[in-house]
Amino acid sequence: MLRTALIAGAVLLLILALDHCRPEYRITAYCSCEKCCKKSDGITASGANAIQGYCATRDLPFRTVIEIEGVGIFKIMDRGPVDRRHIDIWFPTHRQALEFGTRKSRVKVLGLKGVQYVFMQ
Repeated sequence: MLRTALIAGAVLLLILALDHCRPEYRITAYCSCEKCCKKSDGITASGANAIQGYCATRDLPFRTVIEIEGVGIFKIMDRGPVDRRHIDIWFPTHRQALEFGTRKSRVKVLGLKGVQYVFMQ
């Protein structure tokens, strides 16, 4: 339990550091189809079924809640893009993912595993 708390504390410090500099991220979209995922079962890397509001990145842990400036609030529940500073938003259909296209936006971390943190600006 103490080890988990220490790890969570270290992750929070990393999140605070990331929030402070808030670099621009490349924002793309995907769906659960064979073209986007090389499989079509709709299961994310975290084991959850893909639903609206989920996104994928390798930069932050699963269940981290983020706000993508100008787009909305999402929960990281999948791993996708290998490159850093890249977030892939899940959409129900391939057409919707294509219509979203590619954007650049700043990302703010709102919380980890459902715990909300307040950031002072």
